[in-house]
This record gives sequence, C-alpha cells and structure tokens, in this order.
Amino acid sequence: MRLGLIVYRRLLSYPPPSCTLCPTMYSGVVLNPNALWIVRPLRRMEKKTGILTGSKRGFVQSVLAREGLQPFVDLIVSLDDVSHLKPNPEAVEKALQILSPLGSHGKERERRERAVMVGDGSKDIEMGKNAGIATILYFPDKNRRFYEPECTAR
Repeated sequence: MRLGLIVYRRLLSYPPPSCTLCPTMYSGVVLNPNALWIVRPLRRMEKKTGILTGSKRGFVQSVLAREGLQPFVDLIVSLDDVSHLKPNPEAVEKALQILSPLGSHGKERERRERAVMVGDGSKDIEMGKNAGIATILYFPDKNRRFYEPECTAR
C-alpha cells in the first residue's frame, strides 16, 4: 500500500492557524471544491491520508465531520500532538510512524519514497523537505488573502 499525506489546508479553505480567530469565524471554514475529487480516488486506491495541521484536534475533527470527510482521513496530527511546529518535521515523522510502521524488515528510505507532502505555504513545503519526503505546493489564488507573496514557497 502506498502512502499519501495530505495537509489540512489542501482539503479545506480557512485562515491560517496563526491567526487569532473567534469561534464564529471557524464556522466559515468551507470544503475546498476539489477535496472530495482528490480524496475519493485515494481511498479507492487504498492510499493512506493524514492531515498535518497547526490547528487544534477538536476543531479539525468537527470540520471534517461537518463536511463528511472523516471516512477519507486516516490520521490527524494536530497542534495537540507535537512539541515543534512547522517547518520542523516532527508532524511528518509521527504520521509516517503511524501510517506506515516499519516491520522488522522495513526500510526507512522506502517509506519516505512512498510519501508526499501537499501544502499551501512555505512552512508546509519546508516541513516535507526537512522530513526527506517529496513535496507539492498547492496555492490557489484564493489563498493569497491569507499569505503575503513573500511567504509562499520559493
């Protein structure tokens, strides 16, 4: 089974977790129109998916439930699960350990070669690179309101 890691903002459109938001703004989080188009085929192909986010677990779970995405997500690594934030690779390391545990004959290099990090900002891309996995930048025009151009992946 191949491994695929999908970053939270890849599926949902919302202000970055570093913003101070009131709970009413959380209700404005909407499903990225392409999210189900992406995760349904991944599930059919038996790919594992994880959300690596700087948001709190409860918030992520409630949005996934509201949007019907829970069946498509195998793992959430949230702010509650790590000591170091992006771009530190701790969240990727945890996801790899859980989604693709090494057996007695497993090889770390092969596990990393099967993983991909999809993110919408430079910290996501740096985190994937710091963990030694392939990275993909997803940066639709509508995300520009959350990031200054110099904050995007270089």
